[in-house]
Amino acid sequence: PLTNSMGGGLDMYRPNEANAFMRPLHRLAKEFDISILIARHLRKQASDNAMHMGQGSMAFGGAVRSGMIVTPHPTRADWRVLAHYKSSYAKEAGSEAFEICTPPKGGAARVVWHGPVEMSANELVTQSSVQDSVLDRAIRALEDYLAPGPAKAREVIAAMKKKGVQERTLDRAKKKLGVVSGKGPGAKWKLPD
Repeated sequence: PLTNSMGGGLDMYRPNEANAFMRPLHRLAKEFDISILIARHLRKQASDNAMHMGQGSMAFGGAVRSGMIVTPHPTRADWRVLAHYKSSYAKEAGSEAFEICTPPKGGAARVVWHGPVEMSANELVTQSSVQDSVLDRAIRALEDYLAPGPAKAREVIAAMKKKGVQERTLDRAKKKLGVVSGKGPGAKWKLPD
C-alpha cells in the first residue's frame, strides 16, 4: 500500500504532504511515459463517494488520472467488484465482478472474472454490503457455503479460512445462523431446517 512507501515524518492525511509525495511520482510517470499503480487501503467510515473511501488525504484521489476501487459484491460474499470512480482522459470503464480462486491443493491463486455489474462505484460503496461488519460478511459466506446441504466441519472451516473468515468470527456466524453441528471426527454442519 501507498502508506508503506511514504517514509517517516510524512502525514498522509495532510494535503500538502500528500501532494509533496505525489509530485515526484507524477514527474517520473511523465518523463518515462509510464503508468504508476498506487494501492490504498479503504477507511472504515462509510461514504457515498468512492473517491472518499481511500485512507489518507483527498489529495491522493485528486492527483491520479484514473481511480478504481475494489468492493464486496452486493449479493455474493465470495466475489468482489472492480469499479472505476475517476477517469481524466477517457470514459470510465464499467464495473466488473471477479473472485480470487486458489486451487484445492495449493498453488498460485487466479482471478476469475464474472462479467459486468450494473452499478457505479458510488452506488457500490453506498450498498450496505460495503459497510457491513466482518461478522455480516462471514454470515453470508457461511450461509452460501452450507446452502447446497450439510458439509464436514473441517471442510467448512478450511473454506471459510480461504475466504478470510477467522475461526472466532466463524464461531459467531455459526451461532447467529443457528447452524446445527455434530460432534467428533467427521462431524457435519448444516443450516437449520
